[in-house]
Amino acid sequence: MIFVLATNNYGKVKEIREILSEFELLERPSELSEIEEYGNTFEQNALIKARAVALYTKLPAIADDSGLEVEALKGQLGVNSSTYGGSDLDNISRCKLLLKNLKNSTNRRAKFVSVACVYFPETMTCLFARGEISGKIAENISGSNGFGYDPIFIPDGFKKTFAEMPKAQKNAISHRALAFKNLKSLLNEDLKKYLSS
Repeated sequence: MIFVLATNNYGKVKEIREILSEFELLERPSELSEIEEYGNTFEQNALIKARAVALYTKLPAIADDSGLEVEALKGQLGVNSSTYGGSDLDNISRCKLLLKNLKNSTNRRAKFVSVACVYFPETMTCLFARGEISGKIAENISGSNGFGYDPIFIPDGFKKTFAEMPKAQKNAISHRALAFKNLKSLLNEDLKKYLSS
């Protein structure tokens, strides 16, 4: 079975390829324009991306939408995690902004959420899987692995940030790993259901 990945994010592509290593995964066509994520939920944004790429390529497409939800900020950043503080900021600048906004907060609780979606253009059906991991926001930026908010997120049961962990360790427990492992199980269970006969 061939799937197209509906992301240009190099970090995500690497993680997804490692988790779904038994499937043939094609990269998103370079000529496809940027897809506007106008959904209000992770599920909506994942579907928007997967459907757009699937309809363009005529192949099943896999997308995910993920973000960081911070208790002290009443669930923010959520679906707006990648644009927190403005679209002109880079990942480290967003981490610094979040640490600044939590400077006087004793509640550092947060969770990473990822929703994976596969869209099947032949049957116009989709499949969702969700993964979550709880933890806390660190006091300082630490680590050089990973991407996004990895340098400031410490998962429950660990003393290191995602960015301090070896890649294999993070990929075994991360929100994206959980979502795509759940997705893999669903695909292996009932793939024929989503394909035209």
